[in-house]
Amino acid sequence: MIWAGALFSCSENLKDAENNLPRESGSNEDDPDKNAAGDDQRNIKDDLPDTLDFGGAELRILHRNGINGDFADGEMFDFEVFVEAENGDIVNDAIYRRNKMVEDRLNIKIRPIGKFDASWPTGYEFFNDLKKIIAAGDDEYDIVFGFAGLIPSYAMQGLFLGTNGLPYIDHEKPWWSTNFKEEMSIGGKSYLLIGDYSLSLLARAMCVFFNKDYARDLSLENLYQTVLSGDWTFDKMDELSKAAYTDLNGNGKKDADDRFGTTITLRTSIDNLWYAFDQPVTVMDPDGYPTLAGDKAKMAEMISKTYDFLYTNEGVNAITESLEMELDCVNKFSAGNILFWPNSLYKNGLLRATETDYGIIPYPKWNKSQPRYMTGSQDHFSMLAIPVTCPNTELVGAALEALAAESYRSVTPAFYEIALKTKYLRDDESAMMLDIIRDALSFNFGTYHTDSMGDLRLQYSFLMIDKKSDWISMYEKKEAQYQKGLEKTIENYIKLDQ
Repeated sequence: MIWAGALFSCSENLKDAENNLPRESGSNEDDPDKNAAGDDQRNIKDDLPDTLDFGGAELRILHRNGINGDFADGEMFDFEVFVEAENGDIVNDAIYRRNKMVEDRLNIKIRPIGKFDASWPTGYEFFNDLKKIIAAGDDEYDIVFGFAGLIPSYAMQGLFLGTNGLPYIDHEKPWWSTNFKEEMSIGGKSYLLIGDYSLSLLARAMCVFFNKDYARDLSLENLYQTVLSGDWTFDKMDELSKAAYTDLNGNGKKDADDRFGTTITLRTSIDNLWYAFDQPVTVMDPDGYPTLAGDKAKMAEMISKTYDFLYTNEGVNAITESLEMELDCVNKFSAGNILFWPNSLYKNGLLRATETDYGIIPYPKWNKSQPRYMTGSQDHFSMLAIPVTCPNTELVGAALEALAAESYRSVTPAFYEIALKTKYLRDDESAMMLDIIRDALSFNFGTYHTDSMGDLRLQYSFLMIDKKSDWISMYEKKEAQYQKGLEKTIENYIKLDQ
């Protein structure tokens, strides 16, 4: 996990239920440093020497251009790296002060370099341009903030330095994700970083929005209590979605103009069920190499139940993923015609402009025996890497450690506690749910190497889009292809050390 902080409660009943939630083995709750909150979090120190002085050297950071640098639309890919000046916004000012503090501390100058916008097609342009520059031996960048859905495929092509031996980086500190390092390493060697310096990670976390007015109309149970008691499962979501359906236009058939328990898009929101149901695409063997998870029986059951949820439950409206449909969902949700809307946390920025009384809860568990809630982050967030042409790893290592540590101490609390929990959320209970969502963030090697090892991760949503439910026949036809793709991926990483 990445962010520290105690769970915040709004009532004794909710707190009692929260105390009874199962804890992940090795989670932040077991580590006093990673369980710090408020002033304690702000006082956790890094181990950088006080004598570091890089003589005014530039730290050149390549990043994607955002649309407007605002959390409201999630395109904060320049904003998370650099802001021009303080403007009174708590997060903006925290980022500005973080950068100034690190510049003064290390005697460096941060120079952001934005290239291409943050849309999907330009992701390849971003990395292909970077690849040409590195292949030419040109030294233009020290750090890359790259598209998470693509950067692993370029990491295994030898574009980036290994992060294990970077000077000053302490992977055990709470501002770096140990889960990410474990999942994205090959034989114990890693080439990418994730931590508090990547503000877009939490912004893209997957969650479930629910309409509180709609829930009251249906006299539903307290959904926060359901989450905290561990009873928020896929079966529960299926049950409540079915009960919520109303033939709003009275035409006697299910159509887009009705009132639904759940409206869900058939790509990203389905892909996240791998995480939510604790079914990894790959698992690490004892030597630290990924293997296909291969739990065909569970996957078959997951596919079957998801298919029934989407296509036999009249209370569920499965839609295609597009900007137009997203905005239509916001309108229908705010009008009280959607109870549950699974999506990325940053869509909260769209909902906050409405008058809707809504809350946020995590994705449901597969069943009650699943130890904890789990979720992923929509893969548009930024992973960090250091180009192999970087001339000064001492400077980069020190700067990354200082920036990540200061992000942990000041930017994350501002973003999380104030921007998310106050500015964007409507109630204290949702703030508590946000703690759970943050602590549920997980990573998986197979998820982030789809380009190189095949489309296994995408088959969940592909089958649902095609209205098919036979996972086993699909998997058996393509298992050899996936195995070969995984072996080739591992081979490419191993070659980097030869």
